Amino acid sequence: MRILIACERSGVVRRAFRALGHNAWSCDLEPADDGSPYHFQGDALGVAYRGVRVDCERGCLGETLKPWCMLIGHPPCTHLSLSGARWLTDHWVKRKNKAPRWHDGSAKRAAQLEAVAFFKALWNAPIARICLENPMSMASTLVAPKTQTIHPWQFGHGECKTTWLWLKNLPPWFRRTSLRAATSVSTKCHPAQTAHAHGARATTASQTRWPRSGAH
Repeated sequence: MRILIACERSGVVRRAFRALGHNAWSCDLEPADDGSPYHFQGDALGVAYRGVRVDCERGCLGETLKPWCMLIGHPPCTHLSLSGARWLTDHWVKRKNKAPRWHDGSAKRAAQLEAVAFFKALWNAPIARICLENPMSMASTLVAPKTQTIHPWQFGHGECKTTWLWLKNLPPWFRRTSLRAATSVSTKCHPAQTAHAHGARATTASQTRWPRSGAH
């Protein structure tokens, strides 16, 4: 499969899919942290909408383009996260032992519009299979309802962090099996989440059943 990992520079997801035999590429405004040739530095939307050459092995976007088979995107969450919603409004900010400060939310609102437009463009890209990831995000109401909620502990890590997925023509990333999720869970988790994590049965990230190369 021809897979684009948008907004990734670490190469972690790209390497995982290439190890399975897929023609996977990452894309980010920054160069790849691992110096990989399988990385486009530039606008992810341009790469997503143009497609890629089947025989492309050195970052080429040549003449005979094929659409991507799958897009996995990590759009920036700074201006979409629900945790920052309060900064969208104009209000007085109380400060300890200081006079209140007036907060003008116009810049934050403008930045949010850009973030929403980018998220929506990724979601509407002409690609058959799409997965977008964000923490609890306004995109669920402003773009499309989230498909799935996951936590790191469901994939073998010890932390709880509510993460939302938007899936298009893809199965859930997390499948229940007879394996324990994690041997320990961070004490920073909400008590209810901690109890659920200890009692859950889950696959680890490496055991998620993604198709091998050749599946379309």
